Amino acid sequence: MMIRRGARRGATVSCRRGRVLSVSDSSKRGGQPLVEELVALGAGMPAAVLAKRASDAVGGLLRPWQMRRNAKAEADVSLIRAQTEIDVQSLHERARYRANIEEMTRQRNMELILDKSVPHLDQDNASPHEMEQDWIINFFEKARLISDEEMQDLWARILAGEANHPGSFSRKTVNIMEDLGKGEAELFASVCRYVWVINSMKIPVIDSSDINTNPIYHNQGIDFLTIKHLEDIGILRYNGVAGFIIQPSSRTIRADYFGKVVEIDLKEQKNMDVNNALFTVAGRELYEIVRSTLRPIDGFFDFVYDKWAEKSLVPPRNIPQGS
Repeated sequence: MMIRRGARRGATVSCRRGRVLSVSDSSKRGGQPLVEELVALGAGMPAAVLAKRASDAVGGLLRPWQMRRNAKAEADVSLIRAQTEIDVQSLHERARYRANIEEMTRQRNMELILDKSVPHLDQDNASPHEMEQDWIINFFEKARLISDEEMQDLWARILAGEANHPGSFSRKTVNIMEDLGKGEAELFASVCRYVWVINSMKIPVIDSSDINTNPIYHNQGIDFLTIKHLEDIGILRYNGVAGFIIQPSSRTIRADYFGKVVEIDLKEQKNMDVNNALFTVAGRELYEIVRSTLRPIDGFFDFVYDKWAEKSLVPPRNIPQGS
C-alpha cells in the first residue's frame, strides 16, 4: 500500500488489490470511513493493523462500524441456525438408525457365540455357575464385535472351555483374542501343528536355522516374520539365537507328536534344547482350544526325529528303539 497526494480533497490510498481509496470519498461508500474499509479489505494490511491497534488503545474507535457489521452477521446467523436445526435433526435420525443397527448386530453376535458354545459344554461336569461375573462381562464386551463365523467358533470354544473349567482362560487371553484377526488365528493354528508334547510340555518345535529355508516350515506359511508377528501379539516367545531349554527330572523323556511316541535319552546331559519357540500363557490356553482341529504335518515327525538322532538323543531311524 502507498499514500499519494491528490487534490484538495485529501490523500488517497492505493491498496494491494489495485483499488484506490480517497479519504474524501466517504459519501460514495455510504459514509463508511476509510479506516473501516481498510480493515474490511484485509487485516494484514499495515493500515488495517494500525487501525486495529488504535481502536484497542483508545477504546472502541471502530465499535460503531463493528456493531453494524455484527447486526448483519446476526441476521445471517438466524438463517443459518434454522437450516442447521433441520440438518441436526436429520443427523440425529441417522445416528439413531446406525446405533440400532450396530446394537442389533452386536446382540446377534453374542447370541450366536453363546449358541455355538453349547455343543462344547461338558454336560455332566461343566460349572458355569462358578464363572466370575467380571470375566463374563469382559468376554462379551469383546465377543459382541465378532461377526466372522469361524472366529465365532473359536470364541465359542473359549466360552465353553471356561464354563467347563472356570479359570482356564485368563482375561489377558480374552483381550489378546480381541486383536486376533482371522488370518492371525489361522497362522497360530498352523504353528500349533508343529507342537510336540515333550516331558508333558506343549512345545512348538521351530528351528531358527531352518525356518526361512526348509519347505517343512515355509510350505505352511511359517517364517521368521510370521513367528515374530505372533510374538508381538503375545501368544509366542521366540529366541532365534540362544533358543530354549528344559530341565527334566530324569534322563529319559517321552516325546509325542500326534500319537507317535519316542523315548529321548539325555545320557549325561542335564538339559534338553527344545529349539527357538515357546507358547506364552495365552498361547498355551489357545492351543487347547484349537488342538482338536489340528492334523499332523507330513514328514515333520521324521524331520524332528532325525535332528534328535544327530545329537544322539534317539537312535537313527534305521535302528529300532530298544535294540
